[in-house]
Amino acid sequence: MSNVTINKDEVQSERIIQLNKERASIQSAFTRTENQINGFIVNKNASPTDIEHVEGSVKSIEKIFDSLTQKVNQLKEIVQDDAEEISKLEMYMNKMSDRLKTVMSSVQMWHHDTVKRSDSASQVGSHASSGSTRSKIAARRAALKVKHSALKESQELKLKKFELELQEETLQMETELAAANAQYEMLHLLQLPKVEIMKFDGNPLQYWAFIRSFDISIGETSISNSAKLNRLLQYCTGHVQEVIECCVIINPEIGYFQARKLLLERFGNQYVIAKAWVDKVTDVPNLKPNDSAGLRRYADSVRSCVVSLTAMSRLGKIDNQLRMRKIVEKLPFFIQSKWRKEAVNVLKCNGQYPGIGHLAEFIEIAAEELDDPVFGINMPVLEGSAVSQFDVDKWKHFQGIDLPMVEGKFAKVTVLIGQYNPLVLTPIEVRSGKADEPYATKTIFGWAINGPLHTGIKQGMTSNFVQVEATLESQVEKFWHLDNSGTSDKKPGKFRIVFDCSAKFGGISLNESVHQGPDLTNTSQCNALRFLWWKNGELGGDIEVYRMTSHLFGGIWSSICANYALRKTAADNADDFDKDTIQTVTDNFYVDDCLKSVDSKEKGIKLVQNVCDLLQRGGFRLTKWTSNSRTVLQSIPVEERVKELKDINLCDDELPLEKALGVK
Repeated sequence: MSNVTINKDEVQSERIIQLNKERASIQSAFTRTENQINGFIVNKNASPTDIEHVEGSVKSIEKIFDSLTQKVNQLKEIVQDDAEEISKLEMYMNKMSDRLKTVMSSVQMWHHDTVKRSDSASQVGSHASSGSTRSKIAARRAALKVKHSALKESQELKLKKFELELQEETLQMETELAAANAQYEMLHLLQLPKVEIMKFDGNPLQYWAFIRSFDISIGETSISNSAKLNRLLQYCTGHVQEVIECCVIINPEIGYFQARKLLLERFGNQYVIAKAWVDKVTDVPNLKPNDSAGLRRYADSVRSCVVSLTAMSRLGKIDNQLRMRKIVEKLPFFIQSKWRKEAVNVLKCNGQYPGIGHLAEFIEIAAEELDDPVFGINMPVLEGSAVSQFDVDKWKHFQGIDLPMVEGKFAKVTVLIGQYNPLVLTPIEVRSGKADEPYATKTIFGWAINGPLHTGIKQGMTSNFVQVEATLESQVEKFWHLDNSGTSDKKPGKFRIVFDCSAKFGGISLNESVHQGPDLTNTSQCNALRFLWWKNGELGGDIEVYRMTSHLFGGIWSSICANYALRKTAADNADDFDKDTIQTVTDNFYVDDCLKSVDSKEKGIKLVQNVCDLLQRGGFRLTKWTSNSRTVLQSIPVEERVKELKDINLCDDELPLEKALGVK
């Protein structure tokens, strides 16, 4: 069944029209009966048959009047709040009541005259006498009905008058109470400390907080709209102020509301706010394992995001696997592992993965666990647990182990190595003594001493932190010692230092531990990018094998290849262009976006032309240009500008905002 929207006002209007039609029809019947009665009573020499017709017509006109009264009462119920219509209906019924009274009075007089003449002539029979009596009773009954109807209407009017008086008294009392409450609230506000209105910088997440703060202090006061607009400009900063400055030049009564409308459209739009919330919880650095404060803040952000998007009916923006996966990836690894178990358990029980609300609650619980003062994750390493050479020399099985003196900033523990790095924790050598004596293990980082070091003293700590190196360089030297030699073979006049990166330390060489990178010396990569296609594009023809001649858009390697080509073009043509142009290509491009700022319009115009000319030599065509300078934009061909700038008037229209590298 389709849904039908019913307008209450339209339904009432149609009902009134219908009732008025029915009332008009009943009134026509009343008039016809009235005319019939008047036609009979004109005859002074009425027969018994005439008397019966009159009596029947009197009964009919009474019923007709009752029906008319019913229709008018129905109309009164519909228009009961319209005093003018009620008055018209009452005047109408009074008129119809007068007509009925006139008819009844005429019938009664006609009966009297007819009976009197019949008596004087001794022609009145029993039938006529009986008919006269019935007519009198009927006339009396009709008169009483009219009187009853009038009395009822009078009582209804009095009742309505009483109700209006009662409503008036109630309204007066409510007005006085509201005034008293307003005075009390004003007194309470005067006693509160002064509230500073926050400034709005365009952050969509702060839009509603700013608007409510502004309305409480200014927007809902009785000051003029001109003053409100002035305050609104004062509390908006930066680009936000530029957006609403145009409203100052128009009528303040309109300008204030126009400014509010612009702010709502640009910064209070639900889609804009929803995107800002999603970005806040997905575009953040990954959390460190022991950052309990950071995890707590992140849990609060996710919860606030869920609450806000739910209120805006936009929860679907975040309640999906793609966005939830991004949120989980921000968590420390051990919490990610817990969530995977939680998600699998929910899937087994409910047949579907948990939603964003479940994830938000999980992160809050994880933050509470990590921040628990008693049982939370706490990995303190005290500087007092450092091992000295004096401690080592006490034990015979530690002879030959030399520990360097570590002082100053290098004596502080800044890195904890987790168990998920077995390579760096694998023992190279172990030295142990008796069962109750400490032992030493050697890894690629050096020696670590475990167990009680001080004899005769009960120690609560039985683990001493690993030997640290004074500098990162000294640690690297322990990883690989690279022999080197000089050579000038095959290139006379050029002396080079060659390092033996294949030399192994601890069974591992440097060349085995780094990535070689892509092969840029041949085109064999094209064979990996082959595809089948019909010859000459004819679907009925033979299928042939093709190879890509350019890198795939979306390939993980494509961005580095494009960046290499840009830099190569700049390097090959460095002698033909100024330093600023070359530096723009090498330092100001991110994949296919260039973001550059100069201190004058003239430099901007020159730089655009030079960068285009330079990269044209490498086969690049720069397009989709935009700028905050109208002069610079006018120097760029229309077809090379960004789409939003092609159809605007650079002299008068407002320049649109563009996003570059995720920033507007």
